[in-house]
Amino acid sequence: MRVYLSTFLMRLKLETQYRAAAIGGVICQMFFGLILIYLYRTIQMPTQTAEVIAATATYVWFQQACFRMLVSNDMELNAIILKGDIVYQLVRPVDQYWYWFSRALAQKVMGCALRAAPMLVFALLLPKGIGLSLPHSFAHLLLCLVSLSLGFIVVAALEAISSGLSIRTLDNRGITAALGLVRIFLAGNIIPLNMFPDSWQRFNAFNPFAQIIDTPIRLYTGEFAFSDVPAQLLLQLAWTVALILMGRYIWSRNLKRVIVQGG
Repeated sequence: MRVYLSTFLMRLKLETQYRAAAIGGVICQMFFGLILIYLYRTIQMPTQTAEVIAATATYVWFQQACFRMLVSNDMELNAIILKGDIVYQLVRPVDQYWYWFSRALAQKVMGCALRAAPMLVFALLLPKGIGLSLPHSFAHLLLCLVSLSLGFIVVAALEAISSGLSIRTLDNRGITAALGLVRIFLAGNIIPLNMFPDSWQRFNAFNPFAQIIDTPIRLYTGEFAFSDVPAQLLLQLAWTVALILMGRYIWSRNLKRVIVQGG
């Protein structure tokens, strides 16, 4: 456990080196956040209440604040596969799955934190209806933080599955691009999931990608009743366990069939 904690902490420190990229990301996401909010306001104002419009704005700000956790990828694994350096990695006395999982989790936590903190402060200062609303209650805020923590683990588990699949290829860009597009769409990072047609809502509620940011946001805004919260958290936890088991199986199977070319 100490090895993986050290791996996690080292990757956290590495992510803090990219401050200029973080500042650029904050400005970019603020710009796109305002565009999306005014677009949704135009669509919703004829039919929706002010509360629904304010909730949509809150959803968008969380959506943009968490953008980095959905799109960041650890490209080092593909680089060492291409160079044949994977053999040095395999002789290390560590579980390869948990090693790369720890790196992915740290990358997403710090990459998101560096951008989310200033962005959400900015959004809180904006007028009601286009800014970030306060949580429905303090209890909902705590539930949101618990759910968001599970969301980080879910997205790291999905990243570990993508990495495990890339072991069998010489270039992981195709796998990464395909899974990344599905992930950001079904997580609600392109269109808020609560704006999908009613026929999609049951699918949206149970798909693993919705557990990343959609569930935490809905807990923050109070969209889920307290009686529904245990079921939502159990669903997140179930997907977390299922994705980790799936990732470990993929890694175990593919590591047994690794072929290193060159010398």
